[in-house]
Amino acid sequence: MASLERAERFGGVGLLGVPTFDFFVWALDNYARGELLMNLREQLPPWLLNPACVFGCMCSGLALLYLSHQRQLQRILARPSPLVDVDQYRSKEHPGWLRPLLWVVVGALIAAPALALAYTLAYKGTVPLQAHLQAPPICKTVDCFPPRPKSVIPKSQPPTVINAPNGIGIAGGQVTNPTVNNYGAPPMEIKFSAESVTSTKSEFPYETKVTISTSVGYTPVSLAILCDVALAPDVTFDFGTNGMALFSPSSGLALEDNKIALVKFGGTAVSEDSPLYVHLWSKEPLHVLKVVQVRVRQRPS
Repeated sequence: MASLERAERFGGVGLLGVPTFDFFVWALDNYARGELLMNLREQLPPWLLNPACVFGCMCSGLALLYLSHQRQLQRILARPSPLVDVDQYRSKEHPGWLRPLLWVVVGALIAAPALALAYTLAYKGTVPLQAHLQAPPICKTVDCFPPRPKSVIPKSQPPTVINAPNGIGIAGGQVTNPTVNNYGAPPMEIKFSAESVTSTKSEFPYETKVTISTSVGYTPVSLAILCDVALAPDVTFDFGTNGMALFSPSSGLALEDNKIALVKFGGTAVSEDSPLYVHLWSKEPLHVLKVVQVRVRQRPS
């Protein structure tokens, strides 16, 4: 039993020497960089400094020391008690693993610097790579520089003169009976629609909302809306939710016919994407007959 106890004791302290050695190697690599020419950790076997190996050795060493100490206590209890003084009895028994553990710590403390010194003395370093530099040529004459490409000046051609009295001049050939089409801008198309809405004036029970759009942007605006019944003198217009900037806006009825509403303003253009909304009031249901461009004259004051 004493031999097994001794084997567990020395085996435990031996396994605890692995994390102790790893600690001293870490201390040398981090705090002795000026003295060491290389990293000591890179020279040792990877499995020796693996965290899993170090942790396993520490746990195994503590377990063996625990078993050794337990066997020591069992051995003491199994031995017959001598008739001596208690203090004398205690002085004969000490933890058997403390002295071997101290020897292992001292051995690791000596082994780590010794290995570092040995590897440092044997370290030859890496041979630096020789840079292959090509000396630039030394030029003393203009021949060393590449010649500049000669710029080619295009020859100017004389202008082509076309003479076609009482006809149409065509360059590049002769055409018999040519036809010339002078297409101008297409005329603006005005589209409108009318819908009845809830009247906002008590004296005029019928309110009609006229939506007007044009095929192209149209500004300044000057329109006449022809209806089939008499209209209220108030005529309002807006662009709905679209933004608008109007200059000199005016609206009302024609002097000669109260069935014609007039709208005139400058600024925001009427188009398909930005229609104009005109509100008309009447005492009876109305129908919009036509929307046309007009020239509105100011009423005499």
